[in-house]
Amino acid sequence: MKKMTSTNLKSWQFEFRSVLNAISQQLTEENFEDLRFILGDYLAKGVLDKAKDAKDVFTLMQESKLLSYDNTDKLIDILEKVNRSDQANELREFQKSLHLLKSVPFNLKPEWLVSHFQKIQKLAEIDHTISREDVHVVTLSGPLGAGKSQSAIWYGIEARRKNAESIVWHCNGKDKSVLLSSLRSLAEELSIHSLKSTLSEIEDVDRTITVLSRELCTELSTRKLESHYHLIIIDDVTKECTQIIQSMVRCFLSSEDLNTKFIVTTRNKLLLKGHGPVELNGFTPEESLKFLMRNIKNESQRDQYSRLAETMSNLPLGLYTARTYMHNMLIGPASFLRLLKQENIESIDEQLKEMDLESEEITLFTAMKFFIYTDLKDNIKPGVFEMFQMLQFLEKDDIPIILLEYVYREEGQFDTMLLSNYLVQAVQSRSLGIIGGEDDNRLLNIHGVVASTLHMCTPFLEKKRLMKKLIWGFALLMDKDVYQKEDRRRLELLIPQARSALKHVEALKMSSDFEIQVLLSYVYDLVGYGYNFGRFITISNDYFDKARSTCFQLLSAVESVIDTGVDSEIEEQNKETLTYYEKFAKMKADIVWNNLEACVASNSKSLENLVPRFIMQKFRVHHEDIKETLEPYLEPSSSGYFITPENYQKLVNRNLAVSLDIMNKYFLHELFVSIFYTYGRQIFYLGNNYDVKDARRLLRYLFLSKEIGLKLKEQESNLAPLSCLLSLITGTLQACLEDSSKLIQNKVEFLQDLANEYSSLFSLDQHYHMFGIFKMISSKNNIFKTNCLKMTLRCFTNILGMVKDDNVRKDIYEKGSRIAEDILQGAQKMGDTWNVPGYSVAVGQFYISFKNVSIENVKRAESLFESAFPKELLERNDTIRSLPRHVLYAGYGLVTCYSLTNKTEAAEKLRQKLQDFETCD
Repeated sequence: MKKMTSTNLKSWQFEFRSVLNAISQQLTEENFEDLRFILGDYLAKGVLDKAKDAKDVFTLMQESKLLSYDNTDKLIDILEKVNRSDQANELREFQKSLHLLKSVPFNLKPEWLVSHFQKIQKLAEIDHTISREDVHVVTLSGPLGAGKSQSAIWYGIEARRKNAESIVWHCNGKDKSVLLSSLRSLAEELSIHSLKSTLSEIEDVDRTITVLSRELCTELSTRKLESHYHLIIIDDVTKECTQIIQSMVRCFLSSEDLNTKFIVTTRNKLLLKGHGPVELNGFTPEESLKFLMRNIKNESQRDQYSRLAETMSNLPLGLYTARTYMHNMLIGPASFLRLLKQENIESIDEQLKEMDLESEEITLFTAMKFFIYTDLKDNIKPGVFEMFQMLQFLEKDDIPIILLEYVYREEGQFDTMLLSNYLVQAVQSRSLGIIGGEDDNRLLNIHGVVASTLHMCTPFLEKKRLMKKLIWGFALLMDKDVYQKEDRRRLELLIPQARSALKHVEALKMSSDFEIQVLLSYVYDLVGYGYNFGRFITISNDYFDKARSTCFQLLSAVESVIDTGVDSEIEEQNKETLTYYEKFAKMKADIVWNNLEACVASNSKSLENLVPRFIMQKFRVHHEDIKETLEPYLEPSSSGYFITPENYQKLVNRNLAVSLDIMNKYFLHELFVSIFYTYGRQIFYLGNNYDVKDARRLLRYLFLSKEIGLKLKEQESNLAPLSCLLSLITGTLQACLEDSSKLIQNKVEFLQDLANEYSSLFSLDQHYHMFGIFKMISSKNNIFKTNCLKMTLRCFTNILGMVKDDNVRKDIYEKGSRIAEDILQGAQKMGDTWNVPGYSVAVGQFYISFKNVSIENVKRAESLFESAFPKELLERNDTIRSLPRHVLYAGYGLVTCYSLTNKTEAAEKLRQKLQDFETCD
C-alpha cells in the first residue's frame, strides 16, 4: 500500500475507499459468503441479502457505524476469521499511516494555493538553497504580488508530500500577537502541555515568544528525521516582528540537534540579513506568457499578451486577476489593455508614494484599483461590495465570513448568507483570495494588496459609515459564553479581527458618536476578555482599560474626580479594611447610577433604536437546559437564530424576556455591570507575584459591579441580569474567599456565612437573563451549580484548617465529601470545557485537608492533582515568572500527597521547583 501524504479529511476518506475497493477485488466468492455469514450477528438478514458483492457489504457496515476510515477494527477481525490476513494487514497499514499523519502537525491547506497555480523557476532555487546543510533559513523577498507567499505555501505542501513525518507549520509574521497565537497552536499540536502553565502569566509578548521558541526547538529536536527536516514558514514579516523573529531563529540555530528549517517571506530583503536569500520579482516573461496563454491556441495574440505581462510588471497577483477578468468577461488582452488606459479614476499617486512602493508595486495597485472600483463596484450587489470594503479594516488572514453576515443583520435582512455567498463567489472568480472551511466555519484569506487598495480608494466619510456597521457585527457576534470548544474557537478567530478594526476606529476618531461609544465599550470589553482568556495578560489589560474609560466617557464624567470625592467623604480612619471598600463601592455606585440615569434620559431616542436591534439580533449560546424552552420562539436564518418583534413579545408574556420599555431604560446599566465585573475579575489572573495595590484596585470594580447590580434589582423587580449574579458569586464572594487584596481576616463564622450564601444561590429556582433574553435557571444549570458547590467546598476546606473540635471537623468533612462527589459528577457532564482542572484541584485540596485523611482519599487527591498539573514542568531547567493558581495549588497538593505516602524525594523535588517558580522575577 502506498503511503498517504495528505492531512485533508476528504483525502483520508478517498484513500480509505481506495483500500476497500482493492480488498473487495481480491476477495473470493467464498470469502464474500463468509463475510455475510459472520455479519449476521450485527446486521439483519434482510439487509445483508441486498449485498451483491464485498463492496456492498462494506457500504452496509459503514451505514451501520461498524466501519469508517478511523474505525476498522471490526473489519480487520472479520478478515482474519475468513483467513484473509493479507487484506487485514492492508487495513492495518492504512491505520498506521492515518495515525502518523494525525500526529504530525501540518496546518497548510491545498486550497490556500490559487487556482491554476503555476510553478516558477525560482522554486528550484528555493529548493537548492534550503537543501544546503549550511542554510537553515531561506528569506523570500520581493514586491507585493510577486508570489512570495504562494511559493512558500507550495513548497511547504511539497515538503510534506515528500515526507509525511515532517512537521510543516505556517505562521503569520505581520503582527506579534498573531505570530504568538500561531506558535501556541503548534505547541498544542505537539502536546507540549507544560506551556499552558509556563506562558499563562508572562506579560511581555516578546518574552513569551522567546520561551515558546525554546520549548518548540527542544521538542522538534527530539523528533528525528533520517533524511529530511521540519519546516516552519513565517509569512509576511514586517518591521514590527523582525527583531523577535531574528531572536526566535537564533534560538533554533543554537541547538546542537537542529533539524528544523525556516522559510521567511518579506517585502524588504534587508529586514532579515545573513540568511539564504532568494529574491522573487514575479514571473519571468516566458512564465507570464505560459500562464496567460494556458489553453489558448491563438498564437496571433502572443505579442498582446506579452504587452499585458509587461504592463503588469510580470507580477503573479496582477496576472491572475487580469486572466480571471478576461475569462469572465470574454475579452482578449487588447481590450483589457484599452480598459486600463481608458479608466479615468482619481489619481492615487501621492498615496502610493507615501507607502514607499517600488515601481512594479505602483503598477499593481493601479491595476487592482481598476479591478475593485470598476469591476466589483459595477458588477456585484452593493451590499457585497460593502463587504469587500470592510476587508480593509480586518486582518487579511482567517476572516470569519459569518462576521460579515452579522454586519447585515438589520431588520428584514436576516438571511444574509446570500450576500456572503456572492462575496465568496466574487473572491474566487477574480482570484482575490482563498476560502477555507464550510457553513458557519468558512474563513476568508485575502491578499494584502486588496485591503491596501480598498483603504486608499475609500473616502473618509465612507470609511466611518462602514466601520460603524462592522463594529455592530462584532458586538452582535462576539460573546463571553465560551465554555464549549466551538464557541472558544469562534472567539479566538474574531479577537485579532476585532483588534484590527478597533485600531482603525481610533485612527478615524469616531468615539464622539453615542451609539459607537456604547458598542465600543462592549467590544473593547469582549476583546479584553478574549485575550485574558487566552492568557495574553498585558494586551487584555489595555482593552479592559479602554472599555472602562469609554464607560465614563458615555457618562461625561471623570472617574478620578469621582474617586477623589468619594474618598474624601468616607470617615473610615483605616482604609485597608473590607468595610472601607464596601462603603466606597456603594457611594461610587450612587454617583455612577445618577449619571447613568441622566445619560439614558438625554439619549433615549438613540437607545430606542439600539436596544431592540441588539437584543433581537444578538448571537447567543443556548445551553441544553434552556434550549428547548426558547427554540419555539427563535427564527432560523442562514446565519444563526434571530428573534422577531412578535416572538419577543411572546417571550415577554411568558416571562422569558424583559419588556423593551424596561430594557431601553436599563440596558446601559446592565452593560456597565458586565464591563466592571470583567474588569474586576482580572484579580484572579494576577498570578502568584503581584502587587497588593493592583488587587485592591480591581476589587473596587467587583464591588462597584455588585452594588450597581443590587440597585438595578431594587429599581426593577423584573430584572435579573446574569452579570449581576456573576458579580456576586465569581466576583465579590470569590474575592473574599481568596483574599488577594489582603483585607479580610478569615474566621470560621465568616467562612460559614460565605458557604451558606453559595449553597442558597443554586437551590433557588431563579430565572436569569442576559441582555433581555432568558439565559439560565439557577437550580437547573449544571455549570452554575457546580461553581457554587466548588466555592462552598473551598469554604469547608478553609474551615477544616481552623476548627479544633474533632466532632465538628468530622461533620464538616462528611458534608464536604458529599459535595465533592457532586462536583466531580457536574464536571464530568461538562465535557470539553476549560474550567474542569479547577474543580479537580478544589476537590483534591478538600480530601487532604482532614487531619486523619485515609490513604484512599490521599490517592484520590493525588490523581486529581496530577490531572491538573503538567508533569513536564518538573523537567524544565529555566525559571518561570509565575503559574496559574490552579496549577500552583495542584503542585503543592501533590507535594502533600507525596509526603503522606512517604515519597519524600519526589515531594522535595517538586517543592523546590514550585518555590523556584514563586521566587523568580
